[in-house]
Amino acid sequence: MKNQIARITLFSVFVLFISCENPIVKGILPDRSKKNGETPTVTTYTVTFNKNNSDPGGTNANPRTKTVTTPATTIDALPAAPHRNGYVFNGWNTRSGGGYSTVFTVFTPVTADMIVYAQWQEIQPDDYVVTFDKNHDDADGWAEADPEQKLVRPPATTIDQLPVEPTRTGYTFAEWNTEDDGTGTAFTAAVAVTGDITVYAQWEISPVTGVSLNTTTLGLIVGQNATLTATVSPGNATNKTVTWASSNTAVATVSGGTVHAVKSGTTTITVTTVDGGKTAQCTVWVYTSDDMMWIPAGTFTMGSPTGEPDRQTNETQHPVTLTKDFYMSKYQVTQGQWIAVMGSVEDRTESTYGKGANYPVYYVSWYDAIVFCNKLSITEGLTPAYRINGSTNPSDWGTIPTSNNATWDAAAIVTGSTGYRLPTEAQWEYACRAGTSTAFNWGTNQITMGQANFDGRTAYNGSSTAGTYLGRTTTVGSYAPNEWGLYDMHGNVGEWCGDSYDANYGGPWGAAATDPPGAASGTSRVLRGGSWGGNGAYLRSAFRFYHFPYYRYFYLGFRLVRP
Repeated sequence: MKNQIARITLFSVFVLFISCENPIVKGILPDRSKKNGETPTVTTYTVTFNKNNSDPGGTNANPRTKTVTTPATTIDALPAAPHRNGYVFNGWNTRSGGGYSTVFTVFTPVTADMIVYAQWQEIQPDDYVVTFDKNHDDADGWAEADPEQKLVRPPATTIDQLPVEPTRTGYTFAEWNTEDDGTGTAFTAAVAVTGDITVYAQWEISPVTGVSLNTTTLGLIVGQNATLTATVSPGNATNKTVTWASSNTAVATVSGGTVHAVKSGTTTITVTTVDGGKTAQCTVWVYTSDDMMWIPAGTFTMGSPTGEPDRQTNETQHPVTLTKDFYMSKYQVTQGQWIAVMGSVEDRTESTYGKGANYPVYYVSWYDAIVFCNKLSITEGLTPAYRINGSTNPSDWGTIPTSNNATWDAAAIVTGSTGYRLPTEAQWEYACRAGTSTAFNWGTNQITMGQANFDGRTAYNGSSTAGTYLGRTTTVGSYAPNEWGLYDMHGNVGEWCGDSYDANYGGPWGAAATDPPGAASGTSRVLRGGSWGGNGAYLRSAFRFYHFPYYRYFYLGFRLVRP
């Protein structure tokens, strides 16, 4: 998180309904969770191509079998047709004796193992044979015309229709011609056939029309690698060669699509097609995760005095001692950091509420946050802090819940672990206050929109209403830090804490506490700091709110602590 590290401006939106006894954020918008279905069963079916004759000198289809693996429902291409002396191949059928309703083509759905049979037309003395030559010797990536031969039987003078066109990787079929070099006459179904004839496929180079990448944004931690995949259009383009470049190789390099993060900052990866110079770009955010501020052990008074304006009844003052130093992230977790650890598939942010590498992440639940903590810890070689069902690997935990989940609620901190975690509520308030006892950590009971990102259009305790209400998050670190170097402890986004919520902090009313872990259980988790949508009362150092651990909303984010 040093230097140009993606900064987090606490997304301090508290759009909530407050009761004097139990302030709680009520859900207003629909959950933006990603829905994950069950993994479908994968089944493979085999199509066997029977040449449907025992004549000597003939050949089989090549290959003789094709497989279809779900979710595919059809074969990729028909095999090369078999040959039979004195006959013309006339397609495949699910019955050996043929039949119009049972014709088998590349478009026929395959729902079980099946056998299809070659159909044959015997060549009569007066018949003329038209042979359709694919006209190239490419080793692979092609298919013959289907069928490769057609009969013209008097009194007919033309074929009934042209065959299915052959295919060739990197080329587009143009026409049939009576000469292999294209200098003859174009052959169509209307051309009169007066003898056996071979016509030749004519091919045109397929130019590149575009290129795309598998993602347009990528977040990485210094030292990480990630692979970008380029898709060239059309799929049969002749030359799919591409080149790669980074706009700032000091931040990240790229080779063959593999991006390597060098130092914190932003760069643009550009892929360019050799044919046509088509381009696609991906913005890469690189950050370091070591921008943690040292917070010394100490004792403070948690809660608010009875005379503090807009004080709530769940803010009972009591002495708290934290016996161990800890580190707390200088900024709220940014969108760049989130994508680097969780992947862009888990990005739920919107431009409406602030979007970019240095904006705080939001639409994240408490469950999401603990997955992030363990994934980041594993990436950095730290001992993961959270354990669920005996495992500290989030890959073993299953899909992140979108409703209350008793198993996830029982997530426990591993004793002696060195990894990232959410702060306890006591750690959060202690770090926020940084030695102050006033409503806000700059030493007064007043707040303006020049000091934090919040809705200050209604004055708190006589504060000035001067300034601009943004109505969204802003980049982290946009306002002055507290005395301990922590930014956005008031406003921007609300921050999840590790504790379950209890009106009396999980202990006897007003009792002194040492290293309090919070309530032993509960259906909701604590949130602190206020947000861009809340007024000044919600940004107070002592203000407490909470929600269900699966809740995702546009003003909820988090920051990290580490032993």
